[in-house]
Amino acid sequence: MLLDLFVPCYIDHFYPDIAIKTTKLLEQLGHTVNYNSGITCCGRPAMVHGHNDLCKEAGEKIIKELSTDRPIICPDSYCAAMLRVEYKKTFHNSTFHNEYNALQKKVFELGEFIVLEQKNVILESKILGNIVYYESCHMRNDIGSANAAKILLANNPQIKLIEIPGEAHECCGCHGAIPLNFPNLSAAMAQGFIAKLQDLEVDYVVSSDMLCLHQLKTYYTKGNAQFVHWIEAFI
Repeated sequence: MLLDLFVPCYIDHFYPDIAIKTTKLLEQLGHTVNYNSGITCCGRPAMVHGHNDLCKEAGEKIIKELSTDRPIICPDSYCAAMLRVEYKKTFHNSTFHNEYNALQKKVFELGEFIVLEQKNVILESKILGNIVYYESCHMRNDIGSANAAKILLANNPQIKLIEIPGEAHECCGCHGAIPLNFPNLSAAMAQGFIAKLQDLEVDYVVSSDMLCLHQLKTYYTKGNAQFVHWIEAFI
């Protein structure tokens, strides 16, 4: 199947290996990956800080650049949620209303697409040890497939998934304007999750959201766990 790859700008700048590994994994699964280098930021930072006109300008460029006749795969839930959910408010009853509706149906987070398309695929593990899967707010609330990557991890007998005690999901406090407007609250939210993590024997913390992982890693001061995108377990 021919796919379009959408790479978030912060993945492109700070974690380019994730984009490369996403392409490799999709190709291993038999897909052909197309990447349009003209695509830029989805506009979420502008939206978060109230610059809706700049967000709409960025979104219009995205809609023009991406094809709607094939699936659009994003390795990170933060921007996948922007394209699939937040643009709905931005382009409602606008000149791009119909174009967005067509785009929305084609956007998938990487793990979600693999689970839906490949069904019970078992991916070969590249890492061993105890893994905690961190469920991001955007994956849970916006994408609606919170456990997609977790299913891929659980299907591999070499991986031991460790469950965090208490609530199944806790916000890390890094998204939206929380870190800028409420830095103490943002820190406390991350530290709450890390406090539970410190009591466990964990080798890796993985997620579909690199911003969440960056936030959590900042407050992880005791232990040797590595914080990596879930694709690192397989490529």
